[in-house]
Amino acid sequence: DSLTADLIHAVQLQAQVRLREGRHSIPLDKDDMRPQFWFDSKNSANDVIENDDSKKGCKISASFTIGSERFSLNEDLDTTKPTLSRSRPLVKSADLVLDPPLRLGNVAPTLLHFPDLFEDR
Repeated sequence: DSLTADLIHAVQLQAQVRLREGRHSIPLDKDDMRPQFWFDSKNSANDVIENDDSKKGCKISASFTIGSERFSLNEDLDTTKPTLSRSRPLVKSADLVLDPPLRLGNVAPTLLHFPDLFEDR
């Protein structure tokens, strides 16, 4: 009836998204007087200028691999390997690529104010 994390032996996840070109604010603080976190997504200087909007902005590629200790990726994904021969699942790799890199703004004020964004109950 319910799945638990110990049933996951291996996962390989890959994803790509493209951020729309431009400057984007993330209003983490309700007080507009405080500096808000922002990022700026631009085309790479090496990119040929194109009219295709799907090629503009920052491409973010992410990949994560979860598996058993001392197992290769093929062994991790092999369903014939007995459960008792596996370790508890662990994150074996995590990659994040921003192409081109994002410019970030107001990082320090955001980090200083970050604990105030959450309420303990």
